[in-house]
Amino acid sequence: MTSPLIAAFYQKNSNVFFSFISKTQKDSRFFLSFLPETSLFEVPELIKKNVIDFLLVNIPLTRPFCWDCSLLKEKKCPGENYCPVLEVKEIKKYLKEKSQKILKKNIRKKLNSSFSPYLYRYEDAIILGEFWEELLDLKILTYPFVSSLSLSTLSSWNYLQGQLNHLPIFESYFELVLVQLVRAKVIESKDIHECLEIETGVLRRMKLVTEIERKLQLVMTQNDYEKVILNTNFFKAFLMACCAVYAYPIEKRPSFLREGLLNFNRSTKLLIPCF
Repeated sequence: MTSPLIAAFYQKNSNVFFSFISKTQKDSRFFLSFLPETSLFEVPELIKKNVIDFLLVNIPLTRPFCWDCSLLKEKKCPGENYCPVLEVKEIKKYLKEKSQKILKKNIRKKLNSSFSPYLYRYEDAIILGEFWEELLDLKILTYPFVSSLSLSTLSSWNYLQGQLNHLPIFESYFELVLVQLVRAKVIESKDIHECLEIETGVLRRMKLVTEIERKLQLVMTQNDYEKVILNTNFFKAFLMACCAVYAYPIEKRPSFLREGLLNFNRSTKLLIPCF
């Protein structure tokens, strides 16, 4: 077995469910190994003990537009409805165009009025525009906008990133991975809700994990397999690991990430896999 190439984790309430991903020498499949539940503050030490190419996290890595806006700092902000920032204007136009393609009136209305530059980031605009309808339909709208995270989590992660400045870090979310797995017909939409249930979803998770392992050429030990199917947090960490494996090469990412949203000259650390 090679040394770890990739690390990914699912974070919940400062608890971390951590995985390392390496390639097997025999058949080039990806081997997933999961560590026991740990603390967010243990992450830098875990990283230092291993040689990895990049880290994938489910924590926002950028800030909402207004947080760094010079107009706000100079107390010259005219308000959200009169925002003169070109990027904000274009994103609102883009989301309005996206909403007009949605058949369900309630979802269309929510998307059309959803974007607020003081709460949302460039990455949030991508997620709202490309995933909003399916996230609502699948009832997995738990994606963590910056505004929904605790100040403690944001402050802790901001501090910890300073200890990982040598390491490329990307963000993604298990909800987006589930949508992409459904789109790729790796799993069925009817399985989504049950697989996230703590007790009643064990058999469904067993089916999904086995199917994902087979189709995506993944392998893990029996002990880790049991962790993933018995614990929903490790199941979400498993989905993050799937994303880390399949989204890092740029050619594996959706075109709206490769080409850039709205043709803005802005890079993003958001990873979304194409299975």
